[in-house]
Amino acid sequence: MGNVDMLPDNQKIFIILTGCLLLVVVVELIRRRKMLEQYSAIWLFISLCAVGFIWIYPLLVRLTHLIGAGYTTSTILFCGLFAVILLTLQLSVKISEFAFHIKDMIQELTLLAHKVDQLSQRLESLERRRQSEPLLEPTGQGREEKKANSRKKRA
Repeated sequence: MGNVDMLPDNQKIFIILTGCLLLVVVVELIRRRKMLEQYSAIWLFISLCAVGFIWIYPLLVRLTHLIGAGYTTSTILFCGLFAVILLTLQLSVKISEFAFHIKDMIQELTLLAHKVDQLSQRLESLERRRQSEPLLEPTGQGREEKKANSRKKRA
C-alpha cells in the first residue's frame, strides 16, 4: 500500500482553495442578506470540513477500509451524497413550514377581505340612508340665520 495515508499536494491545494472559496461565497451571501444565518451554518460547517479534510485524511482512509470501499474517493462521494440528502431533508422541512404559514395567511386574508366587504356594504347603506334623508341647510347659511336670529332676540 505504500504511502496511502498521504494526500498528494495538488489535491491538498485544490481542497484548500475549494473550501476557502465556499467560505467566501457563504460569507458574501450572508453579508448581502441573500442567505439567512440559520441556513449558512451548515454551509460554513461544510466549507470548514473541506479545509479540515486535509488533517483528517488518515481517518478517512480508516473509514474507507472499515466500510469496505475500494478507494477513499468512494467514501468521499458517499459522505457528499449523504450531506446532500440531509440538506434536501432540511429544505423539505422548511418548505413544509412555509406552506403551512402561507395557508394560514391566506385564510386570515380571506377573513379580512370578508370583513372589508361587510364594512363597505355597511358604509354604502349608511350613505344611501344619508342621501335619502332631507338635507339640512348648508353650514354657511345656517350660521347667517343664527346670527340674524340672535340679533333679533337682542333687539
